[in-house]
Amino acid sequence: TWTDIAGLYCEENHYKKALEFAQKGYDLLGNRTDVIPFNHVAVLQTEAIALCGTHQCSKGLPIMQRALEESKSAFGPDSLSAAAQGFALGWVYWKNGDTTEAAEWMRVSIARMKTFVGWGAPVYVNSVRQYAKFLHEAGERDEARNAESEIHTIQSIVEARTMTTGRAEFLSPKK
Repeated sequence: TWTDIAGLYCEENHYKKALEFAQKGYDLLGNRTDVIPFNHVAVLQTEAIALCGTHQCSKGLPIMQRALEESKSAFGPDSLSAAAQGFALGWVYWKNGDTTEAAEWMRVSIARMKTFVGWGAPVYVNSVRQYAKFLHEAGERDEARNAESEIHTIQSIVEARTMTTGRAEFLSPKK
């Protein structure tokens, strides 16, 4: 529960509060070996992201690397979980100032995610959105525009699929 609460604070960019709850979860489960792998990876990732959000990325980096390794071990090196953790590792590298490592981890991980969940899945769209921000900051304007264009196209398609008319009169034959 502490990890879930920390994750919610991370989503809202309230990293100081996120770290408070992430640390509770990490202290309890971070070094245990009898935790379900999915939950253990979540504890590690949340701790790393919260640390990074509070400008302690150098402390979060080895924890995120551990989360990736555990994800690969539990779910396979080419799994969706490994791709998501790889992207998170890239994010931590980015926030730690290592744009070279960040670019590679994020690029490769997004490509893997796309093969697993498809083009319009929220995890994919959110990752591409973060990647576009990274590319802008890294000065890769053309690549950033490409990523933003992909997001725009996805959103247009999703919005078109969810449009309703209220009534299907246009499908009914005229009387």
